[in-house]
Amino acid sequence: MLSSVTSGLRQTTRASFSLSIVVALLHQLVSSYSTEDFISHANRTIDMFDHFREPYDKRNYGILDIDVIEATTSSLHVTWKLTNMSSSDSVMESTVICETTNGRIVSDKLHSATNSFHFQFLTSDTRYIVCVYVLEKSTTANTSILHYNCQPFSTIPLVRADSIVGVILTLGYFGLMVVMGYAAWWRKMKNARRNGDEDKRKLKDADDSERKSTKKLEKYGSSGITNFGGGASGDEAEAKWLGENGVAASKSSAGCSGATTGCVGFSKEEEEDMVYYNAKNREISF
Repeated sequence: MLSSVTSGLRQTTRASFSLSIVVALLHQLVSSYSTEDFISHANRTIDMFDHFREPYDKRNYGILDIDVIEATTSSLHVTWKLTNMSSSDSVMESTVICETTNGRIVSDKLHSATNSFHFQFLTSDTRYIVCVYVLEKSTTANTSILHYNCQPFSTIPLVRADSIVGVILTLGYFGLMVVMGYAAWWRKMKNARRNGDEDKRKLKDADDSERKSTKKLEKYGSSGITNFGGGASGDEAEAKWLGENGVAASKSSAGCSGATTGCVGFSKEEEEDMVYYNAKNREISF
């Protein structure tokens, strides 16, 4: 009885040890699975497509170049090119495959005129394996060669770092334009206000000068001196009149200083104000 129990324990221990070894090997196999392993697996299952069921003479890997034309958040546009054709009269038949988490996306049979395909409805910021299979058929040599290659491509994220930088730069540019426009408008309004104040000051000075001239003319006009006019300013007309008639006026005023009628006398202050330069005779009149 004891021997049978011991034998059972030994068998159980051996089974547990074997199971642990299998689990460790399986984990190592899964962790080491790479793109090359996927490509090898794709090569082994290449006969699952209908147009590849026909016999071919040779398979070539690596001379078929694959590249992405455009990658968006939900699509991949890939293209391919066969770098070395075995015959000049060859006819091409292509198929493109995209491996996704929900299965494979397989294109229709594409002919020689087509060398690109657009995978849509993909997930953003996701890595995909794209495989291209090209069957080259030569009519003269009566041979068929299968060319294939696989490459990883990724869709772009919804918000990328360069997109954020672009948005910041755009907003900064528009903000700078607004600030510069406001500064130009404020400067223009400031200049307009300054010019308006200057015009008002000049107009006020002109009004004050005209008012003084008018009062002065009214003063001399009420004392018997001719009221100056004729379109010229009061100061100019007064200077002209006194320049031409200053001597006679002064003599007349001096000759009738003792008279009681016929002329009007001036006070000492008014006589001192009546000193003018006669521009015509180049003499000073008192």
